[in-house]
Amino acid sequence: GDLIVWDSTRSMVFEVRTKLDKISLLMPLEQLRRWLPDNWRGVAGKLPVGSASRLLLRPYLEALGSKEFAESSFCDASVLDAGLALLAGAPAA
Repeated sequence: GDLIVWDSTRSMVFEVRTKLDKISLLMPLEQLRRWLPDNWRGVAGKLPVGSASRLLLRPYLEALGSKEFAESSFCDASVLDAGLALLAGAPAA
């Protein structure tokens, strides 16, 4: 149930010790910088349980990973902007 924002401009090492189910939303750095021009690096890391960003993003990402969503038509840029709004709109941890 963890939700992690990964900054791919920095190296990271991790080990998966159990079965892993994940949903990934990849977004262009330019789009993130448009939403958070002064603090885009500040969103990386594990979002705390109970934080507004986690509470909003988790069901959003689960919906993106659903079969129903995969079978529907959508605007890529709008979907990314919606996710960024959920991430950027919550107070920083």
